[in-house]
Amino acid sequence: MIRLFSRLFHREKEAHPFCSAIVAAAGSSRRMGEVNKLMAPLLDGVPVLAWTLRALNEAELVDEIVVAVREEDLLSTGDLCKIYGISKPVKIVRGGDTRLDSVLAASLEQAGREGITGMLYSHPLGVYGHSAGPTIGLVDNQKHVKGKGDYPIHDNTAYAMELNVYGPIPEWGGQTLMLGIEPDILFAGGKVEYLYRQKELHLVK
Repeated sequence: MIRLFSRLFHREKEAHPFCSAIVAAAGSSRRMGEVNKLMAPLLDGVPVLAWTLRALNEAELVDEIVVAVREEDLLSTGDLCKIYGISKPVKIVRGGDTRLDSVLAASLEQAGREGITGMLYSHPLGVYGHSAGPTIGLVDNQKHVKGKGDYPIHDNTAYAMELNVYGPIPEWGGQTLMLGIEPDILFAGGKVEYLYRQKELHLVK
């Protein structure tokens, strides 16, 4: 388990760390007049989702694509990848009720495929710690958080991105140990930046 947790710290030291791109496409397309963005030929006869997939397929730093869609669109999304020649590995998962829930579900699914047992949860940050904004996941609820999880993410806002991994420790007779970190992140200009990121494990004897 320590080895799995250490991977979270040292990936940036690799020449090209493995990169999974998550596409949140499980929404109701309200901003697009509820048009099915998966199959509707909106731009030059090509669906919006296909444009996104083709761009990620050509991106050198992206190794695999994870697409979170509604349950009824799982099969059609697979067909879309075949039609437009997406050659990179694509994992299609069932998304959540909101864009935030879809990213959470896709991230947990990816962690499971990498053999990582853990959790993801986040809350907004303010001057005095917790602040107003969306709650994404809880320790006792790794799905949609009703009420607090329905708020949108706004530009120029900060969050505590909490995550943990846990598993048996052979040296301790197989006891389960959980290790967690809580890096602070900033969402600005449509991108996420670390305000602080722990990069080393500190062993306390």
